[in-house]
Amino acid sequence: MSLNALEIDAIVELLNHGVGRAADALSKMVGEEVLITVPVLELVDFNQFEQQLNSFPSDEVMILLQPFAGEFDGTGMWILSQESCHALTGKVLSKTKIDPASKGVEDDLLTEVGNIVLNACVGQLAEMVESPLRCSVPQLKSSSAEALIPLIIKEVDHFSEQQSILMLHLNFSLASLSMQSVIGLVLDELAQEELVQKVKIYLDSLLKKITSFRE
Repeated sequence: MSLNALEIDAIVELLNHGVGRAADALSKMVGEEVLITVPVLELVDFNQFEQQLNSFPSDEVMILLQPFAGEFDGTGMWILSQESCHALTGKVLSKTKIDPASKGVEDDLLTEVGNIVLNACVGQLAEMVESPLRCSVPQLKSSSAEALIPLIIKEVDHFSEQQSILMLHLNFSLASLSMQSVIGLVLDELAQEELVQKVKIYLDSLLKKITSFRE
């Protein structure tokens, strides 16, 4: 898959709407404003993907994996440090009457949050390709940064060293918490080709609207 700078900017703009909605939903959960940085999108090959994950600024991470299917198949992933996860769930639970010590409550909450974030991004992809994409319930895994690649290879269907990965870097910030995270979209070969074509169509349509407006 190959994308030029303009096509990458178009995808960033669409995904930015998705993560913005996710931030609004998260704000309601924690009871305070959640800000996000402007997302930075990269299209990376397997080696670059591995290097970036190995240099993730935390030794222990949590990863949520969410397969999706429809006109094309893929897997979304959200990666953030375990420290950020514990701080986030603590904030959410402080607004509820749920006992933080209850078995599995933290994992269930993180899965719910991850579902919101990844669904927002996949939803924007579906909007771009004009076809519904069905999301599965995300799986929550804990891992060391260096063990992430073997874990992803094991858990993600058809993941290979020949694939390109869309990596979205962004921070979620609350008054007393900043969470650096990575959202990854692993697409099969058909999905990659479809996405490139749909981005081109989207940009052509946008250009025609701008031209029509000027006339």
